[in-house]
Amino acid sequence: MKNLTYEEIVSEIFKLKKRRDECVECLKLKFPSLSLGTFSSIYSQIYQRKTKKDFPKHHRKTTIAKYTQQYHISIANKDQEGFICRLAENVDFPPTLIARIILEEVFKENPNLKVTKAFITQCMKKSEEIPDKILSREIGICIKNDQLCGPIIESLKHEIGLKYEQVLHDCLKKQDISYYHEDVLRKKGYDKTPDFKLVLPILVDTHVIHWIESKALFGDHESHSGYLENQFWSYTNRFGPGLVIYWFGFIDELDINLERGVMLKDEFPTNLMTLESLLDDDYENFSIASF
Repeated sequence: MKNLTYEEIVSEIFKLKKRRDECVECLKLKFPSLSLGTFSSIYSQIYQRKTKKDFPKHHRKTTIAKYTQQYHISIANKDQEGFICRLAENVDFPPTLIARIILEEVFKENPNLKVTKAFITQCMKKSEEIPDKILSREIGICIKNDQLCGPIIESLKHEIGLKYEQVLHDCLKKQDISYYHEDVLRKKGYDKTPDFKLVLPILVDTHVIHWIESKALFGDHESHSGYLENQFWSYTNRFGPGLVIYWFGFIDELDINLERGVMLKDEFPTNLMTLESLLDDDYENFSIASF
């Protein structure tokens, strides 16, 4: 994807101001050649960064007090269920994060409770176990309706990551390419490891590849820059040149580090050669020449 197209998509997302599922469907109509997964990944990245930027604003003492007061007013008025979720929509902040703020403040009102971050996190993961039935219900609604944050989203992201690692495993197995998984490398003492370190290097577009990293997301400027700094350069220093697969696409202009050892693709390459196939070709050519 060209950077210009990416910028158009970002602009359209902010213009639409819709929930992720609705926004993705609208984007598909305007950019039919791109996948729903690509739009969903771009949307999530944009709003996660916005959330991070807005985080301090929503955690000021006065703001927290306002949210907590609104919660108690809704209780007193017997507002229709989902009132924390509606509050989150009104202030343009993820429902689970607003719910967490209110949950912590309500628990602090009980002098018999020791309120820690770990305790709040556990309550968010198991909201059905919160003794206060209304609070439990409201937290559960927020978690269910949040398309950016929360236990459900984190679990989904984890499952998608595993899914595409399995896809890559199946591709390597089909090509009879052996590899060391990152767990094995960690046992050998490596602190930073790619998903798949190849036992023997392969050739992709005539470039030697020693490792492959699976990224079940879209590669934009910020994410790719972070991965280069925190992961990819470490891999090239330890293992040599490698391949990164951004399964939901990437900005074409980011693919500028091939000579430094980082190749980008959005699918498993078909034009590859293994060391075994090269040796077989050499042997065949030698045999023919011998006659």
